[in-house]
Amino acid sequence: MRPIDIETATFDVARRGYDRRQVDAYLARVAFAFRSAAHRYDIDWAKESCGCGSGHDLEARLEHANGRLSGGPSTAGSG
Repeated sequence: MRPIDIETATFDVARRGYDRRQVDAYLARVAFAFRSAAHRYDIDWAKESCGCGSGHDLEARLEHANGRLSGGPSTAGSG
């Protein structure tokens, strides 16, 4: 299931059924929570797969990689 599946879910209109606006609002909140949880999972997975212990480590690696791509100074192998 994806957030878009939640957001685009449709229900039959029935007599004495639920308030459609309330259902839509609830589905929007569920989709938002689902999307947020998926985003956090992706970040945690990325940290684990690269061996980064914290967001700071990940940012430092990104800055280092950006420096290498732009031709800036690199500390790799300079020892």
